[in-house]
Amino acid sequence: MIEELATYIIHEESYLSVTLLSLEVSSISEMLRKACEQEYNSWINVFTKKLIQGGFTAEKAQKLAVLIQSMIDGAVTLSVTKKDTAPLQIAADSISLLLIS
Repeated sequence: MIEELATYIIHEESYLSVTLLSLEVSSISEMLRKACEQEYNSWINVFTKKLIQGGFTAEKAQKLAVLIQSMIDGAVTLSVTKKDTAPLQIAADSISLLLIS
């Protein structure tokens, strides 16, 4: 599944991630910056809840959720820039390793 998502991201010209959008608008529009922030917070909350359900403490889950979101954002940026799915695959593999350690 990650391979299909990664391929879509790097080849779909209409694709625009919140990461790329927030980098563009954060210094131009406070309203759009806040909308991007809310979207990030909602994703981090989803990760946090899942991690807590998986047995992590709330504090550890929150930190891991931010780290996971950061890894995904960086991987999306690299994948789009390089037109290569490898960064997203590496991030997916690394997240799995992170959660079992």
